[in-house]
Amino acid sequence: TLIAPRPILFESGTRDPLCPVDATRKAIRRVRLNYRCFGSSDHIESDIFTGEHVWSGKKIQSFLHKWL
Repeated sequence: TLIAPRPILFESGTRDPLCPVDATRKAIRRVRLNYRCFGSSDHIESDIFTGEHVWSGKKIQSFLHKWL
């Protein structure tokens, strides 16, 4: 949460054996609480996709275009 309130994009595959999607969802919920303290809930984006331990890349271009 030290990154708050800087923009962050979480990507997680539903079949990721290294970073289980339930743990990612839990982390996103916790991070959202911290971002709310800064009034920056809109700085968090996520991409939960069907797949394993890979990046989907579906949202990265729009995320970077929005924040850089």
